[in-house]
Amino acid sequence: EARVVLAVAALAVFGLRVWKRLLLPLRRRPAPRDLAALWERSHPDLGGLLATAVELPVAAAGTSQALLDQAREQAEAATEVLVASRAAPAARARRSGLRGLAALALALGLGWWFPGESSVFLGRLFGGQQAWPSDTILVLLPPFVEGGGAAPGLEPVGPERYRLGIANGTVVSVRVRADGEVPERVYARTGGESRPMRPLGGGEFVLRLPPLEGSLELRFEGGDDGDGLPLLLLEGGDPPRLRDWSVRVEAPDYTGIAAEDSLLNEFRVPSGALLIARFRAEPPAAQVTVVQLDGTRVDLQPDGDGWWSFQATALASGERVIAAVGADGFRDDRAGLLRWQAVADRAPRVGFLWPEESWASVPGGVVPLLIEASDDFGLVELSLREGESAEPRLLPLDDPRKVRRFEILPAPPLPPDAIEGGSSARLRYELRASDAAPPAGQESRASSPWIEVLTEAAFDERHGQRMIRARELVEKLADRTEGFLAETPVSPRQNARRIQRELDGLQLHLERTLLERLYAGLDPAAAALRPRLDDLLRQGAPEPGELVQALDAAAAAPLERSGLLLDLSRAAVAARRGPAEALALAVDRGTEPAGPARELQAQLQSMLDILLAWEDFQSAVNLLRGLLDRQRTLYLRTKEASKR
Repeated sequence: EARVVLAVAALAVFGLRVWKRLLLPLRRRPAPRDLAALWERSHPDLGGLLATAVELPVAAAGTSQALLDQAREQAEAATEVLVASRAAPAARARRSGLRGLAALALALGLGWWFPGESSVFLGRLFGGQQAWPSDTILVLLPPFVEGGGAAPGLEPVGPERYRLGIANGTVVSVRVRADGEVPERVYARTGGESRPMRPLGGGEFVLRLPPLEGSLELRFEGGDDGDGLPLLLLEGGDPPRLRDWSVRVEAPDYTGIAAEDSLLNEFRVPSGALLIARFRAEPPAAQVTVVQLDGTRVDLQPDGDGWWSFQATALASGERVIAAVGADGFRDDRAGLLRWQAVADRAPRVGFLWPEESWASVPGGVVPLLIEASDDFGLVELSLREGESAEPRLLPLDDPRKVRRFEILPAPPLPPDAIEGGSSARLRYELRASDAAPPAGQESRASSPWIEVLTEAAFDERHGQRMIRARELVEKLADRTEGFLAETPVSPRQNARRIQRELDGLQLHLERTLLERLYAGLDPAAAALRPRLDDLLRQGAPEPGELVQALDAAAAAPLERSGLLLDLSRAAVAARRGPAEALALAVDRGTEPAGPARELQAQLQSMLDILLAWEDFQSAVNLLRGLLDRQRTLYLRTKEASKR
């Protein structure tokens, strides 16, 4: 305003001088007598001739006409030699004009050479707020709102002046960028207080303000930019708040999950679920916008009762931020939030819980299978294929979400050439499960461990090799126990725990061999134990000692060689739970371990005795089979010779 008043006053003084010095003199016409005096002052040789010629026509009556004519002729003759520049010299006026033109040309040249400064000068001359050129130029960046990212757009209210209406209690971080020469410090000035801003690098500075209450005006200064611009006016108000919030969650139909209403704003839902949010605003909102993660903004429209609503399909995890603007212009860009985590429908999970590793049997024996299949939202089909060439067999779905079935499948017979040659047959069972996930469902497959069908001789030979392995383990345990009887045992704690672990491994090895033999049906009494064994395997892979406990609880006991395996398993359980545990306890307590070690040695020796009985029995069986094979060979040769 002061510059406008001064500019008007300067123009008024200039106009007054133009009027007085130029326009008024140009309007005044000199009289003939004054002109004659002007000429005669510059030409003294006229001797008053021009004045006489001007004054005679107005002389008194009676003046001679001839005299008047003669004076006029002489004056006209004298005017031919008059020099106008002598009467009205223009050198001074010309010099003044040239100086004015030079000054004008200089001003125009400077304006052309410095266009920025010229525009700022003229703008400020006529009341503008343009900033003077400087090495440092401060630029106001969009502020950040705590918890909501970037604040709403700044509203320009003048050159380098901005307004931001925002909710009371909002924590705002204002940002300024210094272009040109970056100063070491930039200050935000409010009232009589200057607050230093924290540099972030790249010429950017930030200041985190306390929770906003009311209005706050900030001016920024830094380097040689000290005009207090840009200016930011923060106006705090009370924007609309959301009330009566509810969300309806509708899962896809195939999941079988019923729709439900909730007052929460964070959800874990199946992929493809539909979320419908509904709320009102208090005080009534003039505008409600839903902002997606990619920045897309969707303006909502209220219904006739003032309810706002929107919906989102949870194909992937995401969120929707609700921004509300009141009738007074105050806004809250994070008035509400709907966030969800979409859980993808996994493919069905299938597997064989038993057997855990390859299984051996003989023709006429059976193979126990424990299968499990599950799905997040239910299976639609479960099938089992017994070999690559067999057709899949559908299994019942008692509980579509999780199925656990125990199947007893007969071992496939061996072809005649395989029986005579002593070879084996191998196969795998395949389990398939499918669900109803869109668009066409998902299918999972699992293959069982290899199932090998052997002749009885090959089966006994394999079990014989396993018993050799068991004897080696027992002998190693005996050697390890011998170390506790020395005067200074080496690593007693470590060795005691190792003995326990190895006994557990031996127990599993023996019980696994015993189960194969019982389900192969080589012992006549095994059939009576089958129901007890089936109940055990239905619970999953048995832990060490569980098989012995189940067989001891049965009324009957396996005979022949299975009895030896059972005795070995009992001895392993007794060694593990008795002297081996006592040995570890003695080592932990620091007492003498020799007693438990000797007892464990005795237990291991009894196991070696059982293994020796097994080997003797195996030798007798092998001898008998050798005799039978020789007799069969002689029979075949005799029969062939008789045909000749």
